[in-house]
Amino acid sequence: MINTLRIIHLDDDVFSATLVRTLLAEEGFVCDIERVETVGDFIDLLEQGGFDLVIADLTLPAMSGMTALAMSRERRPFLPFIFVTDTMGEEVAIESLKSGATDYVLKSRLSRLVPAVRHALREAEECEKRRASEEALRVIFNSAHDAIFIHELDGNIIDVNNKMLEMYGVDRRMAITLTIADHYSCPDNPLNRLPVIWEMVVAGENQFFEWRARRIDDNTIFDVEVSLCRIILNKRYAILATVRDITARKQAKEEIERLNTDLAARAAELEAANEELEAFNYTVAHDLRQPLNNIGINCQAIDMLYGDQLQEECKAYVQNAYSATLRMHQLINDLLNFSHLAHLEPRRETVDFSSVARAVTAELAHTEPARRVEYRIAEGITVIGDAHLLRVVLENLLGNAWKYTGTRDEGIIEFGTTEVNGKPAYLVRDNGLGFDMADTDKLFTPFKRLAEAEEFGGHGIGLATVARVIQRHGGRIWAEGEKGKGATFYFTLPE
Repeated sequence: MINTLRIIHLDDDVFSATLVRTLLAEEGFVCDIERVETVGDFIDLLEQGGFDLVIADLTLPAMSGMTALAMSRERRPFLPFIFVTDTMGEEVAIESLKSGATDYVLKSRLSRLVPAVRHALREAEECEKRRASEEALRVIFNSAHDAIFIHELDGNIIDVNNKMLEMYGVDRRMAITLTIADHYSCPDNPLNRLPVIWEMVVAGENQFFEWRARRIDDNTIFDVEVSLCRIILNKRYAILATVRDITARKQAKEEIERLNTDLAARAAELEAANEELEAFNYTVAHDLRQPLNNIGINCQAIDMLYGDQLQEECKAYVQNAYSATLRMHQLINDLLNFSHLAHLEPRRETVDFSSVARAVTAELAHTEPARRVEYRIAEGITVIGDAHLLRVVLENLLGNAWKYTGTRDEGIIEFGTTEVNGKPAYLVRDNGLGFDMADTDKLFTPFKRLAEAEEFGGHGIGLATVARVIQRHGGRIWAEGEKGKGATFYFTLPE
């Protein structure tokens, strides 16, 4: 509610102005009234602004009230304007209202003035709210990331937003002259579909489809999604069209499809190569085992039949040859097992990891009962995975820890958990030989062995097997160490 009503009173009759002020004051209005008689003074006040109402006589010495109304509408189109005059014929009254007057009151019936003022102020307030709402909608309309058209039912454009101008390369004046054919036509489009679609929308059925659009300025073709729906605008049906540029999305989709096709082809090639390699491994293993068996049998036969006749040096040669066949058998088995892991799908079951670790360390301790080793096995560790494969992981990691702490007076082997980036990880730690962190990339590569590990035997495939098992479970593995100060192997498993 306005606290002080600021009024421009255009009247040459001082008494009328005083009477108006009195009537409004009696109804509780606190008024600040500026009475003017000349065109110049009236225009100055309009330009100054800040007024809530204009009250004007129809007939004035300096100008007519209708001229004043036109001036007011030109400079302050939303400022309420009430004629207060001695006489006003019906035709003049109608013309004044059509020209923008809010109301008129005859001086012989001034009792109508206060209700007319209240009505004019209320209407002005509602008009201001509507303008604010329309302005907000216009801001939203022009801030949309999609092009928006408002069509008449016959397809003519009523309005468009800023995104439409940008997307189609056109200015606003040209935009509203476009036809449906101008912005929906494109050589790639099935144009015979458009009339059918349009008729369905006019009948009230929403439509959503992909289309190809054309920029007006340079005829560039681009892909769009079009949404059409019938709306009511100013009490009449209209068609709202929302158009989204999906060129980048389609290009990305096509690129993904191409990459997927390439990936599928590469996967098929890799699968075929793996199958060939596995077949080759089995063939080679079979072809190698027979001569190895022959060598081993012959070594044993020589030892049994002629061992007591051989010199010690010759017996050592025979024993070395036989031991080499055993190592070769073990290497073949390791290779086959490693190759088999590439195709093995891990089962998902609950595994008591702590119990597995205790069982593995007990077996290791049984091989050399005299060794002094402290085992630190954390209790209550359970995981989800393949029990057999996860035992292989601990057999290799704990086995390495056992092997490389062999030179310590008292070895320490630890199995437990930690947290990495907020997620659980598992670790095997020892105080053994350790390694140089510069050699980390060799640890999990088949047949790559660190120089310090040569004296401990093995084929360099154990950690590669561990890495493959962890990867098949969807986890990862890494290591930290320092020469002479032990090593720690970390790995993760999906929860």
